[in-house]
Amino acid sequence: MAFYDSDTVTQYIVDKLEDHKGELGFRTVVYGDERLIRAYPSVLVEPAPLQREVHASRQWMLTFRVNIWIYHALLKISRQQRVKEDVQLSNSVVTLMHEDKTFAGNLIFCFIENEAPGIIGRGPEQYIIGTRLGWTGQVTQPWDL
Repeated sequence: MAFYDSDTVTQYIVDKLEDHKGELGFRTVVYGDERLIRAYPSVLVEPAPLQREVHASRQWMLTFRVNIWIYHALLKISRQQRVKEDVQLSNSVVTLMHEDKTFAGNLIFCFIENEAPGIIGRGPEQYIIGTRLGWTGQVTQPWDL
């Protein structure tokens, strides 16, 4: 059965990362915003806007977007020591996500469309070295559903 909602798509990504968190090196995998990240590296997965457009006769084209936030470390740790490891971790997540570009046949196509490393502000005096991966996927949905 095809995926037609953001929650199902986001949970699929969380489950995939949870299944591989040991080999990727994540200490925590979280669905949605979590203010209290206590262990690094961690990954937070949250749905982004869903776009729905008329695609063909009696069909929608659904374009899902999901943000995958990789929290590498608190800014207190030397950035020079971490850059290479951070890039390697992000690349490992991209590789994992690209292993199945249809999510077991539930989407037409999906991929990581952008990668943005940087500093993530999480509140007063809390800055995290991180990477945002922008995932996108598409599926057609009959109007009747």
